[in-house]
Amino acid sequence: ATLDDLTDAASYLAWVRRQAGSLPDVFVAPAGGDGGPPDGGTAASDADRGEDDGGGTAAFGSAATLAVLLSDRMAVAPPPTRDHAPPPGWVRDTVANFSALRTYLEERSAALKEGGKGGGGSGDGRRARRVAVPRMKDRAGWHRFCLGRDEAHGNPGGRFEVDSSGDDAEDGGEAGKGEKDGKGGASTAPRYDPSSVPPGGHPPTTSLLLQLDQVLTRRLFHHHVHWIVESGRDLTPSRAGWVYSLLARMERPWHRDECAAVRGLVRECCARRSAVAVAGPASGGEREGLALLNV
Repeated sequence: ATLDDLTDAASYLAWVRRQAGSLPDVFVAPAGGDGGPPDGGTAASDADRGEDDGGGTAAFGSAATLAVLLSDRMAVAPPPTRDHAPPPGWVRDTVANFSALRTYLEERSAALKEGGKGGGGSGDGRRARRVAVPRMKDRAGWHRFCLGRDEAHGNPGGRFEVDSSGDDAEDGGEAGKGEKDGKGGASTAPRYDPSSVPPGGHPPTTSLLLQLDQVLTRRLFHHHVHWIVESGRDLTPSRAGWVYSLLARMERPWHRDECAAVRGLVRECCARRSAVAVAGPASGGEREGLALLNV
């Protein structure tokens, strides 16, 4: 029977089962790379190869994907000069430090989970004090929580006076609501109060990072990528510290959304690095900004 001969759903499902049963357990694609039909054929149509059919139709397939990957939208700007590129020794040390931080956070997280099974402790007999945090989707609240009111308003270092009359509106009405504990229940942390945030925000300490579960960690990382890539905020030391710490805290495997966010962040940092002027005696601020972008 063919697909055209089927008249009802039961016949169709039976036909699908027969087709599935006739397939081999392992199918090896041909060496050409484009893939082929299960019957051993290797010929691919022009549409499958992404070639234009002459009629101006859009191309789909591997060629179209390759065109997107090689377009300016996905381009990563190389260092314009040797002064913009970090030395190899610096790169090795930076990667080693990041790997050591990831390992440390993974070990501490595992110890906390084991301690929780034995009675909710922190693994070493001490209970870490939980910090009140904004709601997960409260992007403005997290901006102020991580970086402080001045930098969240685009005023790093408090160079000018900021009107705080609209803070409640910016916080999206989420002030005073505690974050949930990841299991649907109420959090044991005190309610979040925006006025209690330190002037420079909360630093990404080990206890604070371990307080955030993986869902909240990934959402907060996306918030920071939005502020840098979409909003064009400066990559200050405090902002870079949070991005670095959240990347170290995110457990593998990464979802495609996190991979896309990291690639977008890399492209943005490389584009900003190309705009840094290092010719001549550069100031300390320019050198520090260049180091942050290279990290």
